[in-house]
Amino acid sequence: MDIDTLIEQAEGVVWGSALRCDFNGYVPPLAQDWLYGDPPVDYLRSGEQPHFTGIAEDRVLKFRVEEKEELEKLSRIEFSRIQEGLMYDGWTGYLSSDSAYCSILLVTDQRVMIFVGQEGGDQVVEFPFEDPNFTAISPGLVIHADGYEYKLHAFSSVFRNTTIQTVVDIFGPEVEVNSPHHQQSNERSQQDKNTAAEATREGRPAVSVPDLLSLTPTSFEEYVADVWRAEGYECELTPRSADDGIDILADGESHRVLIQAKRYSTQSIGIEPVQRMAGLLVDNEYQADEVVIATTSSFTKSARRRARNIDNLLLMTGDEVVKRGNDAGLHLETEDGDPIYETEVSRDEILDLLGPDPLRTVEVQNALETNAKPLVQKLKELEDEGKVKGKHIGNGHYIWYLPTQ
Repeated sequence: MDIDTLIEQAEGVVWGSALRCDFNGYVPPLAQDWLYGDPPVDYLRSGEQPHFTGIAEDRVLKFRVEEKEELEKLSRIEFSRIQEGLMYDGWTGYLSSDSAYCSILLVTDQRVMIFVGQEGGDQVVEFPFEDPNFTAISPGLVIHADGYEYKLHAFSSVFRNTTIQTVVDIFGPEVEVNSPHHQQSNERSQQDKNTAAEATREGRPAVSVPDLLSLTPTSFEEYVADVWRAEGYECELTPRSADDGIDILADGESHRVLIQAKRYSTQSIGIEPVQRMAGLLVDNEYQADEVVIATTSSFTKSARRRARNIDNLLLMTGDEVVKRGNDAGLHLETEDGDPIYETEVSRDEILDLLGPDPLRTVEVQNALETNAKPLVQKLKELEDEGKVKGKHIGNGHYIWYLPTQ
């Protein structure tokens, strides 16, 4: 069977260029070539069907033990680097590709394979589903095998939900998987804030970055938390008074993620927030396994460069956030069209409401069903532009109206 037919029959996402390591000369960013040796397609057995591919740069797998000798005895993997833990007892081994190459994750109907590009000879690690030592894949892409837990590191951040769902869809009960569909998300204090994944139906449009920009900052945090909830994590939004830059605490099976969620329209996030979040990885108060900065905008070059050199730190742009949310089946409204998340009022909505007759702030707020703080901010912006008139009427109260022509 030819490769194109195998790709068409895949139940997940199979990237042909990753499978063949040759697609019109394209190679992943920051790499000179895909792999040193043969492409993954050459490893497929007769009748084996690929169902998912993913790529990553640098670190791709980590394994933590109490004694360094345990790492050296493992026969399945030859670790690229071994170091003593900073905020916990024990040792961690990292499997990494060389700088000139990338790594490829391949899920077929028979096994999970990891191809790690290394000069002189790639390292290929496989976990056959028929292997009695391979027992489960849990949220966060922790592979349970050989009596240990192998953590797919870079892949877990970018492809976690898609890969887990692919395994669930293909194998079901044949492989024990603690999938998002087998776990209940956290209960919310308000019924209309049930995760959008549970409200999915055909016909509702996919979420876009402009959609996320319409949310209040707190609602954007809720949306990001729902992405992790859909992947089996228990999430909690932190109080704003003293959160150390952490907006969301996400706890999964043996995996804690600290998330900073920033809803910016044009402002790029620089290196300072990256440095602050990196510091939390060695803060014993939080015991974090991973830190994430998720935004609706982007990151500066210096921020991205710094993040590449920090273990367990992920930067997510607006496009990556919506892709992760759409993959998880999240929407911004229920089947009946009711909003799941609170949105900010637009400038046009304010201008359409106001007229020559003055309205108090609370009247504008009630008519537009929005919060006072972002509303007043937009009203003052419109006043500065001369599009709205505001007048203080005492005791901190204002009235607003359109100027006469």
